[in-house]
Amino acid sequence: MSFKILSSDELPGEEWSLLTGDSFLSSPAFASLWEIFDGRAVFLVEEENGALKAGMAGVVFGRKYIRRFKSMPDGLYGGIFWAGGISDED
Repeated sequence: MSFKILSSDELPGEEWSLLTGDSFLSSPAFASLWEIFDGRAVFLVEEENGALKAGMAGVVFGRKYIRRFKSMPDGLYGGIFWAGGISDED
């Protein structure tokens, strides 16, 4: 498995929607709203054989050396999404 940090542009949209159950709060469109507050949407994904196995949407705030990550900001629901068939060992 490989861990990647993707931008909204790099994220495979259809696969992401399937993984998250089409969650509005974890969608690239919603995450991009935080650009108003100088946030940058990022998507942490775990891939196996080119397919998404796990992922989490979030927003990075700050510049250069003082950055902070939130999934999702201001108490909104965020967290990790798992694909079906993931074992405890994975």
